[in-house]
Amino acid sequence: MKQTTAIEFNDLPKPIRSWLASSRNTDFLIEFNRKIGIDGKQRTILPELIYRIATLNLEPRDLVSEIALQLNLSDSSAKIVAQELEKNIFHEVEDVLREELGIDLNVLPYFCSHQPVEKWC
Repeated sequence: MKQTTAIEFNDLPKPIRSWLASSRNTDFLIEFNRKIGIDGKQRTILPELIYRIATLNLEPRDLVSEIALQLNLSDSSAKIVAQELEKNIFHEVEDVLREELGIDLNVLPYFCSHQPVEKWC
């Protein structure tokens, strides 16, 4: 089923709601934010961007530019962050997002190389 308009959390398919609220994702994001030096109010940016993709409020192709803009990162650093999110967060429900909501994560524009993530300040 291809959705075309933004949807509310309670209207998401159950597997996606469970995935969004999972402690595994929360734990990863806490550690990842710490690893790259994100603190304060900025800690909510990555979870919010993930939520916006899942609820059709953000196109996956715009993820890198939103990361760069909201975290004040270079495009190359934002691409690395997007790659880490895809590998550690989105990969788990990629098929469900595509089949249930029509969200194609294959359009995420990031480097294919596995560069180490370090603090960018």
